[in-house]
Amino acid sequence: MRMEFPPCCPDGRVTNLCADRVYRQRVEGYIKLSGPWTGWRIQGDALIGPGGVRFKATTLLHAWRQAQSAN
Repeated sequence: MRMEFPPCCPDGRVTNLCADRVYRQRVEGYIKLSGPWTGWRIQGDALIGPGGVRFKATTLLHAWRQAQSAN
Protein backbone atom coordinates (compact mmCIF):
# COMPACT_ATOMS: atom_id res chain seq x y z
CA MET A 1 0.00 0.00 0.00
CA ARG A 2 1.43 3.38 -0.98
CA MET A 3 0.88 6.08 1.58
CA GLU A 4 0.65 9.80 1.04
CA PHE A 5 2.88 11.29 3.70
CA PRO A 6 1.52 14.12 5.86
CA PRO A 7 2.85 17.67 5.49
CA CYS A 8 5.11 17.17 8.51
CA CYS A 9 7.12 14.62 6.46
CA PRO A 10 7.47 16.22 3.04
CA ASP A 11 10.51 14.12 2.06
CA GLY A 12 8.69 10.85 2.79
CA ARG A 13 10.57 9.98 5.97
CA VAL A 14 8.83 9.28 9.26
CA THR A 15 10.61 11.73 11.53
CA ASN A 16 8.32 12.39 14.48
CA LEU A 17 5.83 10.69 16.81
CA CYS A 18 2.77 12.03 15.00
CA ALA A 19 3.97 10.82 11.61
CA ASP A 20 4.91 7.44 13.10
CA ARG A 21 1.39 7.05 14.52
CA VAL A 22 -0.21 7.93 11.17
CA TYR A 23 2.13 5.54 9.35
CA ARG A 24 1.37 2.65 11.71
CA GLN A 25 -2.39 3.28 11.45
CA ARG A 26 -2.50 3.45 7.66
CA VAL A 27 0.14 0.90 6.71
CA GLU A 28 0.19 -1.59 9.58
CA GLY A 29 -3.43 -1.19 10.72
CA TYR A 30 -2.23 -0.57 14.29
CA ILE A 31 -4.42 1.58 16.52
CA LYS A 32 -3.68 1.96 20.22
CA LEU A 33 -6.85 2.59 22.23
CA SER A 34 -7.18 4.80 25.31
CA GLY A 35 -9.66 5.80 28.00
CA PRO A 36 -11.71 2.82 29.20
CA TRP A 37 -9.97 0.79 26.47
CA THR A 38 -6.43 1.50 27.74
CA GLY A 39 -4.23 -1.50 27.10
CA TRP A 40 -6.31 -2.67 24.14
CA ARG A 41 -5.29 -2.17 20.51
CA ILE A 42 -6.44 -2.92 16.99
CA GLN A 43 -3.83 -4.49 14.79
CA GLY A 44 -4.71 -5.61 11.29
CA ASP A 45 -7.98 -7.51 11.54
CA ALA A 46 -7.85 -8.27 15.28
CA LEU A 47 -8.79 -6.59 18.55
CA ILE A 48 -6.03 -7.46 21.03
CA GLY A 49 -6.53 -7.33 24.79
CA PRO A 50 -4.00 -6.27 27.42
CA GLY A 51 -3.08 -9.90 28.13
CA GLY A 52 -2.50 -10.61 24.44
CA VAL A 53 -5.79 -12.40 23.75
CA ARG A 54 -6.83 -11.82 20.11
CA PHE A 55 -10.39 -11.38 18.90
CA LYS A 56 -11.16 -11.49 15.20
CA ALA A 57 -14.42 -10.12 13.80
CA THR A 58 -15.85 -13.61 13.30
CA THR A 59 -15.07 -14.57 16.91
CA LEU A 60 -16.85 -11.48 18.22
CA LEU A 61 -19.80 -12.06 15.90
CA HIS A 62 -20.23 -15.63 17.16
CA ALA A 63 -19.91 -14.49 20.79
CA TRP A 64 -22.52 -11.76 20.20
CA ARG A 65 -24.95 -14.24 18.61
CA GLN A 66 -24.40 -16.68 21.48
CA ALA A 67 -25.11 -13.94 24.03
CA GLN A 68 -28.27 -12.87 22.16
CA SER A 69 -29.63 -16.41 21.95
CA ALA A 70 -29.04 -16.90 25.70
CA ASN A 71 -31.48 -14.07 26.49
